[in-house]
Amino acid sequence: MAGSFKGDVYISISGNTNRNNFIVYDLSGPVVRVHDEFTEFGLHLTRDILLARSTVVNRIYSVARFRKFLRSRSFATEKELEYENLSDETLKEFRSVLEIDAPKRAKRKRKRAFVGTINACLSAVYDWVLWLQDTGRVPDQTIGVFPAAIQAFRNPKKPTQWFKPLLLPRAGRGARSKPMNFVPNDEIKEAALDHLSTSSNSEYVCVRNSLIQRLAERVGLRRDSIASLVAESFKRARLEAAKHSIDVTPPRQKNGYEDSFDVPIDLAYEVCSFIENLRDPFAESKGSKAEELFLSFRNGLPLTPSSMTAIFSKVMKAAGGPLGAALHIWRHRFTQDELDREMAFRRREGLFTSDADVCAAVSRRLGHANPASIKPYLDSYYTRTKRA
Repeated sequence: MAGSFKGDVYISISGNTNRNNFIVYDLSGPVVRVHDEFTEFGLHLTRDILLARSTVVNRIYSVARFRKFLRSRSFATEKELEYENLSDETLKEFRSVLEIDAPKRAKRKRKRAFVGTINACLSAVYDWVLWLQDTGRVPDQTIGVFPAAIQAFRNPKKPTQWFKPLLLPRAGRGARSKPMNFVPNDEIKEAALDHLSTSSNSEYVCVRNSLIQRLAERVGLRRDSIASLVAESFKRARLEAAKHSIDVTPPRQKNGYEDSFDVPIDLAYEVCSFIENLRDPFAESKGSKAEELFLSFRNGLPLTPSSMTAIFSKVMKAAGGPLGAALHIWRHRFTQDELDREMAFRRREGLFTSDADVCAAVSRRLGHANPASIKPYLDSYYTRTKRA
């Protein structure tokens, strides 16, 4: 069982990622109670719409924030709150509050970053009101085409998709290449590795966190994919049959991909040694039967992606990284290193070094469907080599 807390709402989550059970608790009153409406909405999102656990949690928090805004306007308690005054004007007022608050909360100062946050929150409110109307909790003309109080209409090409007119236009969205993400240099890397090796008195935790970092930097795995790795993939018998690397297919991947990634044989043996000498004895001491490779030191359950983010946010802060830097920056480092190696190999072998060829080669190793996503790193390569 996992839990998530923000503001006046606590979300308790149990079950695997394919069939989550949600219970949402309201903490705003003197007595903690189950928030039936949010609980039913969460179950609707996860079972009917099949959204990911993290997406459902964020949408519930967005709706909770909107309800708190409604209470502040009507001075009604949570129990007394009704939805008779829901309208476009109400959503515009809420959007104004978000526009004031979002730049203060945003980890990145670019306008595009906090506009996306505002739109995600507003979009969740639209979906929630649609669900309220579908379940008879508000009148039929609350949301929809004119003369509904909140204007929204279906996309004629995709009937399940709704147009939400009050969402802000995305700043900078279009064909232009986005700026390259932060890539840790050697100095920050050395500081991060030093912190990883000394941040805990537990050898298990230090080795576990160091291996997580190396799987991101040397293999390019995403956070959720690392969390889903199973110990069985790194058994010694499998490694002894390999030469330079082993293929590993993370059970969880972005967009449901089933890509395999090359894990260098030396790193694979490090993982194998960790399993035999630290991970399995630790799991036995906790009575854990989990198949996942990385386990929580607190309870022996599989380490969650959000826990990894919390761990590496502290690591990168201690190493001098920018605000918001966490585990994913090591995937950025992998991308840059792979592109440098690809260019060096092609020039050494007299092969084509066109942007399309290089981006296509590197994007395959990253598990990217769109090679153009590598273009900012290629631009950085040309800048760095010209400067050198």
